[in-house]
Order: sequence, then structure tokens, then C-alpha cells
Amino acid sequence: MQNDASYNEPFQFLDLPAELREMVYENLLEEPCYPAQPQTANGSAPSKSSGPTQASGRKPSNWIFLANKQVYGEFMDLLVKKSTFHFSTYPDKAPRKASNASSHYASTAREASPDTTSQSMTLTSTPPWFIAPSTLTRLRNCTLTLNVTSSMLGCPDPRAMTPASWAFARSIKKQLSLSSTSSIQSLSLHVKAIGDPLWNPLWVWYHASQSFKSMGRLREIRFSLDTWSPGENHLRRDDASCSSWSWYCPKNHRVATELGADVTVRQFCAMLYQECLVCRPELEGSDGE
Repeated sequence: MQNDASYNEPFQFLDLPAELREMVYENLLEEPCYPAQPQTANGSAPSKSSGPTQASGRKPSNWIFLANKQVYGEFMDLLVKKSTFHFSTYPDKAPRKASNASSHYASTAREASPDTTSQSMTLTSTPPWFIAPSTLTRLRNCTLTLNVTSSMLGCPDPRAMTPASWAFARSIKKQLSLSSTSSIQSLSLHVKAIGDPLWNPLWVWYHASQSFKSMGRLREIRFSLDTWSPGENHLRRDDASCSSWSWYCPKNHRVATELGADVTVRQFCAMLYQECLVCRPELEGSDGE
């Protein structure tokens, strides 16, 4: 009977050795998404095709943050070291403000037309991620997915802007704290251009690659459309200790060396769709090669 009574006593989790507590935490680890992935009508997580989620649904690990400060600190320390944090931007999550100092905000990016209206609008400096700066500076592995419309570039004519002038890109890099003091070891970027009948998506890809590839911890940049893509090549950093990049085909064969910071749109387009001689050896030595 004494043993039965002991079952009613709370288990002293913090009396366990730190190694055993860490084993418990590891079973609760998930890959956080910012913004949080929406749930379906039945309350389950979306499929893998819609974003990085657990195969069997999201793990209910958030409750552990409410236990006490010690448990919160121990679990968060493990989370930032071993999990990959996934950040995304969406057109309806990109806040805008009027350039005439008005305090009125548009509710979605689509409210700004690609002509004169978009010219009078500028992106605010706050990406839609509610995450503590103290956590951002401790992250080890991240992915960044930019779902970008032409109006999110903040310029009515992409030829009239430079990658360095893209305010939204600057604000994202600033919030991710990719400085010399950051703990981030690996970051990959996926630029998904959302179709626009007035703009070629190549401009979105070009400005994004030129804006972000200078970040020292960025390892890879991939490009796609929001619907169907013909198989674009992607950029990958050659070595973790240097700043050079190379182009790779969809099957990860190296096809060309990236031309540097002064690459033109025409050169970028040529590298984006350059044929791979490993996948198509019959092209080697042909005219135009």
C-alpha cells in the first residue's frame, strides 16, 4: 500500500542528472517555424510540401517553457543548438507604410499596385517574426524562405534599383543578427518568386541573390516560382572559409563559377539556366559552349 501511495506524489524531474534531463528534452525537440505554420481545419499540421513540419505532426513541446526558469533555460539551450529554425516571409505579412509620413498601414502587399502606388510605398523595417533577439543570436542552423512579389521590392521599376537599396532585405539581415558575434553556423536561402504579369521573376531572384550572398554564414541560395519552375540552377558557397560561390545544377553538379558582386542581370540569367555538361555530355564542345 505504501508503494501505491507513492504514485500520487509528483515526480521530481529536476532531481534527475542533467544528462537524463537532456535526453527527455531531445524527445521534445522540433524545428520552429516563424511565422508559425498554420493548422488545417481538423487541427493537424500541414503536409510537408507546405513547409518544414514533423512527419507525425507538431510535437506539443511548448508546455515545457511554462515549467520554471531552469527548465526553460535548459530546453532553450538545447533547442538553439540542435534544431533548425525556419524563417519565411509572405506578401500578406509584409507591413507597409506611406512615404508621406502617414501612420496608416496597408493590410497586404497586394494592395500596392505595381505602378505609381508601389512607388509611393516603402517597406517597414520589421520582418514578421516574433522572436527574442537573445534567441536569434544563439541560433546555430537556419533556413530563410522569401515568398516575394514584385511590389515587395519597393520600387516600380527593378532596373532603377540596386540590390543594396532593398530596404526589406536589409531589415531581414539586421533582425537575423548575422554579425561577427552571431552563433549561426549555417544558413540557406530559398527565393520563391510569386508571379506578376508586369515583372519578370528574374528580377526578384537577381536582387535577392545579390542582396544576401554577402552574408558570411549563408551557404546556399535556391530559386523557384510559386507554381511551377523549369529547373533553375542554384548557388552554393565553395568553402566555409571563403566568400566565393559556384553555380550547381538541380542534380548538384557544378556548372560554373559565380561572377562576383558586379554580375549583370544578363549574366545572372545565363548562369541560372546554364546547361550541365555532366547531365548532358552531348553539349560539350558544341557551338555556343
